[in-house]
Amino acid sequence: MKKGFTLIELLVVISIIGLLSSITLATLNAARMKARNAVTIQTIQQYKNAFALAYSDNGEYPDPGSGTFCLGAATFSGNRCWDEFSGGVPVSPTLNTILLRYMPSLPAPSIKKYSLFGSTYSGGTYTCTYDSTGQLCKSVLIIWILEGGAQKCGNAETTLDLGTATWCQKTIE
Repeated sequence: MKKGFTLIELLVVISIIGLLSSITLATLNAARMKARNAVTIQTIQQYKNAFALAYSDNGEYPDPGSGTFCLGAATFSGNRCWDEFSGGVPVSPTLNTILLRYMPSLPAPSIKKYSLFGSTYSGGTYTCTYDSTGQLCKSVLIIWILEGGAQKCGNAETTLDLGTATWCQKTIE
């Protein structure tokens, strides 16, 4: 009667353990991605609520000036976010000051950076659309990106599957 395991038996057990661990890691990575996307959607919802409160108080959305601005803090050097390689989108201290009236603190921007169309994106952006007089901000466009293709963007009106990420945008009027 022989004692111990043969080399084949050991290799079979090791390969089964390797297969099970790779399945577990793949599942864990998918769960992490969904968790990061849920945090991003919740953050965008916090901004939407703050914009609605500001509109209710002032009869217009926060007006940081013309152009597109980061939602919250910068994610790239030079106090910028979104589209790192073409100079990026600036942070608006005016917008952040207005938002802090309606939020206890600004949510942390996504630290995940997405490379799309030759640029790197992180966080979200805010663009004000003015009324016919050009004086009042009557609607805003919010854009954000989720990790992974074909993701659900919450209540976004436009989504675009980019393969490795999902582009989401919502106009609030």
